[in-house]
Amino acid sequence: MHEAQNVVDAITRCFDDGTYSDLIIKCRNRSWNVHRLIVCSQSKVLHAACMAGFKEADTGVIELNDDNPVSVEIMLKYFYTGTYDEQIIEGKELRLGLKVQVLIYNLADKYDAPNLMGLLKRKFESTFNVGPVIEEFLSVVSDVYVIPTSTNILRPIIVEYARRSFRSMIQSDDLEILRATLQDVLLL
Repeated sequence: MHEAQNVVDAITRCFDDGTYSDLIIKCRNRSWNVHRLIVCSQSKVLHAACMAGFKEADTGVIELNDDNPVSVEIMLKYFYTGTYDEQIIEGKELRLGLKVQVLIYNLADKYDAPNLMGLLKRKFESTFNVGPVIEEFLSVVSDVYVIPTSTNILRPIIVEYARRSFRSMIQSDDLEILRATLQDVLLL
């Protein structure tokens, strides 16, 4: 196992210092020197962008200016490490609560990164299994429901949580949010 960790550490260092990079990903005021082999093997969209016939293949630059730079960095770090850092992003402590998990899930869905989507699903489920999170749940219901149904593996998790926590939720001041977004669950 120690040898495998050495490989992961070496790959992570390549992300951190850009050694041997052959692609630049830009997002607003940020940019990362990355490696096609690493990012394109984990994202079908980035893979397609780097194929012949697209400007990104010629320029070696992919611009993701419609996305959140912190989310893009988390996604890219995941590509290099197989996990994401919940401690420090851009020098600030960032707890990856449900809201951020959904934001990154949307990004992983957009760039067709199924392994990251799977990890986020497991973390999302585990958040709901550790204890009451009703306020946080209510804050992400509408975000989860805008994810396309065909790729939305988070929706069944919130539906099940809503069923389990119905009694607590009807006492919440935010019941209207729940009613508007989970009509199929509550049948109100």
